[in-house]
Amino acid sequence: MTRQNKIKEKLIYSILGIAPKPPKEKVKLKPIKEIDINLLSETDQIKEIDINLLSETDQIGLIAKNKYNLSKIKKPSIKVLNAAFSMFIDAICLIQNPSQEIQLLAVKCKPATIKWIKNPSKEIKEEAIKKNGLCLQYVENASPELELMAVKNHGEAIRYVKKQTKELKLASIKENPYNIQYMKNSSQELKLIAVEIDGDVIAYIKNPSEEVQLKAMENNPSSIYLIQKPTQKVILEVFAQNPEFIEDYHLWNQPVSFLKKLNRLKTIKDVL
Repeated sequence: MTRQNKIKEKLIYSILGIAPKPPKEKVKLKPIKEIDINLLSETDQIKEIDINLLSETDQIGLIAKNKYNLSKIKKPSIKVLNAAFSMFIDAICLIQNPSQEIQLLAVKCKPATIKWIKNPSKEIKEEAIKKNGLCLQYVENASPELELMAVKNHGEAIRYVKKQTKELKLASIKENPYNIQYMKNSSQELKLIAVEIDGDVIAYIKNPSEEVQLKAMENNPSSIYLIQKPTQKVILEVFAQNPEFIEDYHLWNQPVSFLKKLNRLKTIKDVL
């Protein structure tokens, strides 16, 4: 205010008989303190700071503390999404209408995420099963191609196949012979292939034929202990080559005539 205006103001107050207003005091602004986000509670962190204005690292830090913070980020970056999907298998549920690109990213991080994706595309199904064949259990009406891909990746996926074809069973056994336990009506051929790979698989075959028993013994003679009722021919074959097994094998259910045969085999072997 200029000097002339000040004089005018005094004259006006004098005429009106009003005391002049005291000058306003300057308000001193307190310096803004930096907020350490780590010292705040999860709720106060979101109230105090707009998560969308934070760096990717800080956003990831908040998501790690509470996965629901992901839903507060309007447009999460690929880095943030990758971190969230890696930490929480169901993180995709916190994103409204995730695009094909985001769905693919989630499945690449954790294949089982497909469980929470509605109407996944063929590409999403293939990516999930390619990563983990057991994801077949989350795919409705899977095509024969997808089933074969799943079984080749993880043989146990045969459990989730309604129509177990010979091709699928063979692929499952080649991946792991123990998968025969998940199959319905396994053929003699498949049983022979399984025990040829690992004789101990015979433990998962009900009432194996003598041929299957012998094939298992060829792979691993000690597998005889896993057979509930081995045939006498199988016992003779195994003990003829491995007489030391007689000491440990339970023979009480065998007839005396057969035990005498075993005893002769043992004696001959000792002499040789």
